[in-house]
Amino acid sequence: MIKWRMRFSLRPVCLLAAILGGTVFIASCVTAPPGAGTPGVSCTLLSSLDLGSYGVNYTTNPFLPPTSLVKGTPDEFVALDLVLSLQDSATVNIDGAVRSESGDQVARLNDLPQMRDYWSNWGDRTDKTSRTRLDTLDRWCMPSTQFAAHKGRTEYVIVLIGKKPLPRPASVAVSVSLNGGDPQIFTFPLLPKKK
Repeated sequence: MIKWRMRFSLRPVCLLAAILGGTVFIASCVTAPPGAGTPGVSCTLLSSLDLGSYGVNYTTNPFLPPTSLVKGTPDEFVALDLVLSLQDSATVNIDGAVRSESGDQVARLNDLPQMRDYWSNWGDRTDKTSRTRLDTLDRWCMPSTQFAAHKGRTEYVIVLIGKKPLPRPASVAVSVSLNGGDPQIFTFPLLPKKK
């Protein structure tokens, strides 16, 4: 009889302890924002269809390679979309390249100043289409290989340029680190050549 009473009296205490433990666990999950202290970085390879949202051809779209009757299309562009979702402001360091199967670098990363310089050789900077192209570049292109990013969500286009045609198979690799921490490395197979 004594054993039965002790068992009966311990059940509510155990039940109450389980409820309190569960409540504390749930409250801690609710108050700790997901990914706190781990800023979000995502990077995706852009297809020609994706790139169409920046302009239909190179005259207004700085992320498509230029072409002319005289020079043809001397270069091939590889473009990626970088999205930063930061809990706090951070210093961002970016590196990237396209490498052939043998490990040779066949396309290199270009930041905003390099892209502006590249496009200075194509067209008159004062005509409307060139101004549109430069405005798009200023709005979307990665500003530098090291830059300060603000808290919140920002999006950039990363461009790697190499001589056309880039060898295939090849791999695209982009490394992104925040505040000098360990880099996040994104790798993709180079898309097949557009016919």
